[in-house]
Amino acid sequence: MTDNVAIVLPPFIPVEEFEGLPEHELEKIYLGDSHELFCLYFGDLIRFPGVTEFCVAK
Repeated sequence: MTDNVAIVLPPFIPVEEFEGLPEHELEKIYLGDSHELFCLYFGDLIRFPGVTEFCVAK
C-alpha cells in the first residue's frame, strides 16, 4: 500500500468534509472564473500542505 494518493472531487462538496484527514493539499481547480474541481493530494504528492489554487485560462 502507499500513502501517495490523489483524489479528484466535484466542487460542491463542503470543505468541512476534509477536516480530520491526514496531512494533505487541497487544490481548487478553476477554468477561468469557474470552480470546477477539488483535488486532494496525500503523501509525496503534496507540494504545499493546505489549500492551493490552480487556474486554467479560457
